[in-house]
Amino acid sequence: MFLENPKFAPQLSRFRKQKAALLIRLQNEFSSLESTDQISYHLPNPEDLREIEIKISPGESSYWSGLEFVFSIEVPIEYPFVPPRIRCTQRPSAHPNFSETGSVCLNVAREDWTAAMDIELIAQGLLTLMYLPGLSEPLDQV
Repeated sequence: MFLENPKFAPQLSRFRKQKAALLIRLQNEFSSLESTDQISYHLPNPEDLREIEIKISPGESSYWSGLEFVFSIEVPIEYPFVPPRIRCTQRPSAHPNFSETGSVCLNVAREDWTAAMDIELIAQGLLTLMYLPGLSEPLDQV
């Protein structure tokens, strides 16, 4: 079998250590996450901490008040050195920073990402887009 090949042992050992470190970090992050009336967190599969669902429900001062946006967060094994992948899975209304295919334009989850950032910061960034959309750099140019 591929994984039993001795020449792959160092890579497999490194992968297991990296995965263990990732799971410890995610457990620590989840223990401090608290859902609010505008942000809620859900693990679709409690056995897989790398798949997270975030629901954003903007308040009254948002153009999108009363709507609910659902995002799928996929955490890569290299997290926190590589940002999570974000997709808008339920887009009830047009938003300049979300594409028709679900892509999300959020700087903290792309070029501005650092290892000091976390899932809560992404959720806060998504909520901020509901109040201050990036109109100067829309994702879907018309």
